[in-house]
Amino acid sequence: MNMFQVVIKQLWSERRQTVWLLLELTVVFLFLLMEVDFSWIKLKNYMEPRGFDVTNTYQLKLKRLAPGAIGYRPADELEQTESEMLEQLVGQVRLYPDVEEVGISTSASPVAGGGWWTTVFRRDSLCQANLQGRAVDEGYLRVFRLCDHNGKLLDLREADRSRLLVSRLACDQFGYASVADVPGDTLYMDTGNDVREPYPAFGVFMDLKSRPFRPYQASFFLLMSRQEWNERLQQNQAQRMELWVRVREGSDVHFREYFEREMAERLWAGQIYVSSIISMEDEVAKGIDTEMKQNVEPMMYVLLFVLLTAFLGVFGTFWLRTRLRRSEIGIRMVMGASRSAIGKLFFLEGLCLTSVAVFPALLIYVNLLRAEILNVYDLPYTGGRVLLVAVVSLFILQTMIFTGIWFPARKASRLRPTDALHYE
Repeated sequence: MNMFQVVIKQLWSERRQTVWLLLELTVVFLFLLMEVDFSWIKLKNYMEPRGFDVTNTYQLKLKRLAPGAIGYRPADELEQTESEMLEQLVGQVRLYPDVEEVGISTSASPVAGGGWWTTVFRRDSLCQANLQGRAVDEGYLRVFRLCDHNGKLLDLREADRSRLLVSRLACDQFGYASVADVPGDTLYMDTGNDVREPYPAFGVFMDLKSRPFRPYQASFFLLMSRQEWNERLQQNQAQRMELWVRVREGSDVHFREYFEREMAERLWAGQIYVSSIISMEDEVAKGIDTEMKQNVEPMMYVLLFVLLTAFLGVFGTFWLRTRLRRSEIGIRMVMGASRSAIGKLFFLEGLCLTSVAVFPALLIYVNLLRAEILNVYDLPYTGGRVLLVAVVSLFILQTMIFTGIWFPARKASRLRPTDALHYE
C-alpha cells in the first residue's frame, strides 16, 4: 500500500473529524481569496503610472475682491474685463525667474476627480462614450508634462480654434482601429438641448488617473479658443479658474516663501489676486494618506485578523491531530519507517485536505465575481486575476498547514519507538 492510499484510508477512518476540518479550511480559504483579491486590486492600481507629473508643480489659488473690501470697485467702473485681468496676472507670474511653465484650466485638478462627465459621439451618433472632460490651455499640458500615446511629451502648435485630445482608453471605446486614425477625425459633444457641437480630434494622450488607488478613466482635454475662455470667464468668474505653475528643478525648496515675498504686488491684477500657493506633491501625498486611512488600512487590519485567526485555527488543529497520533508514529517507526517518511505522511495528509477544500471556496469566489458582488470596477474580472489570487491564497494556506504540521511532526518523529508506544 503506497503512502497516498494510507492517507486516504486514515482520512476515511476519521471522516467525521475530516468533514469538519474540510469545512473550516473551505471558509478560511474563501476569506483568503477575498482579502488577497482586495489587496491585489489596490496594489495594482497604485503601481500603475498616474500620467500626471506633479513634481515641482503648484496651484495658485485665485480669489476676487468681495464687495466692501479695500480696493473693490463695481463692475461698471472697471477698466479691464475678467479675461484681461487673468491674462495680466498670468503674464506677471510667467516673468518670475524660477517659473518654467504656467497653465490655466477649469475643474482639471490632477489630484481630485475634477472635470465634468459628458457624452461624446463619433460620426454624430454611431459610436458614443461617456468621458471625463477637462477644459485646459496648452500651458496646462506642459506644466504636468502630459505625454502622447507613445510616451513622448505632447507638442501642440498654437491654433485659434478649440479641439479635443482623447485618452487611449477613449479610443478603444470609440472603436478606432489605431490611434493613428484619431487626428483629423471629428467628434461631437452633447452641449444640451439636443445640440451636438463638432470638435476636431487633435491627438491621443496617455491614460490618466486622479486617484492613485483607482483605475484609469476614459477622458479628454478640451483645448479652448480665446473666445471660449472669455465666455467661460464671464460665466464662472476668474476666481473659479485654476492657475498652475511648474518651477525649475531645484527651485522648489523655498519657492512658496520667496515667490510670495518677491512678487508681492504683482500677485494682483485688477480685482483678482493670488490667495494661496499649494504644492501638488503635498496634495498627492495627502490623497494617498487619506485613501490609506479610510479604505486600505481598515481592510489590511481585517486581513491581518483573518490571517491570525485562520493561522491559529489551522495550526492548532493540525498540531493537535499530530500529537494525538504519537502512538501511530511509534508503531510506524517500529515497522521500519524513517523520520522523513513520517513527516512526508503528515504533509501529504495536509495537502490532500487542502486540495479538496480549495474547489468549493474557489467556486464561490468566482461566482461572487461573476455576480459583481466583489469589486470588478477597479479591476475587471479575468482568468488572470482569478489565477493570481488563487495561487497566492493557496500558498498562504499551505504555509499555515505545513507550519502546523512541521513542529509536532518533527517533535514526534524524534521520539524513541518505545516512548512513542508508551502513549498507547
